[in-house]
Amino acid sequence: MHGAMTPGIFVAFIIAVFSLYNPVRKFAVSTIASSRAVGASSQLFQYLDSADDVREKPKARSLPKFFQAAFVSRMSDFPMIR
Repeated sequence: MHGAMTPGIFVAFIIAVFSLYNPVRKFAVSTIASSRAVGASSQLFQYLDSADDVREKPKARSLPKFFQAAFVSRMSDFPMIR
C-alpha cells in the first residue's frame, strides 16, 4: 500500500480543493476590477491630455480667481477653525 490513497485522504483532498475555490474566485474578481480601473484611468488621462477645440482670442482677459475668495469667505463661518 505504499503510495496508495486511502478514502480518508481522498476526501480530505477534495475538501481542501473546494475550500480554495472562494479565495481564488475573490482574487479573480478583484483582478478584473483593478484591470477595469486601469483601463478607465488610461482613457481618462488620454482625454485630459487631448488638445482643446476652443482657442482663446489673442487679447482675452483673464478671469478673476473666484475659487480662492469663496473658500476664504466660507472659513469665516467657522470661528473655531483657525
